[in-house]
Amino acid sequence: PSTADMVITVNLQNLDKKVNLAQLQQYDFFQSMVKEMYKTPELEGDTAMQLYFEKLITEPASLGFDTNEPLYLFIEKVGYDTYITFVQKMGDRGRYEAAVQQLKGGDFTANLTDLDGMKIWQKGTELFTWNDEVVVNVMREKGYDP
Repeated sequence: PSTADMVITVNLQNLDKKVNLAQLQQYDFFQSMVKEMYKTPELEGDTAMQLYFEKLITEPASLGFDTNEPLYLFIEKVGYDTYITFVQKMGDRGRYEAAVQQLKGGDFTANLTDLDGMKIWQKGTELFTWNDEVVVNVMREKGYDP
């Protein structure tokens, strides 16, 4: 979107051809990036969410994402908050739903709706939405300035 402050497109297939992704994760700059991500108010102290994001970075296919297609990250600062939107092609809907259910536990069913084949899980500053084709996740990080 034209209002995004930052747009990141990652093509894991091309990246993996240029650098070994498993090796990349061992570098200090990568570890620093992950630690910085955990400093957001929503992630700090939330072990389940930290593990989910770690898998998202290290092995996204295990969460149901199609790693043969690019993923998109949009970041927009609005006032004191930062909105982070993640868009990825669905790979395995069953895996994806199982991962979100594990992440959200008892809150999963209570906050899940279905709108014309699109599943929507929303609570507080988080929105997870998906169908057979795509995953769109939006988070509002309160008072976070990347």
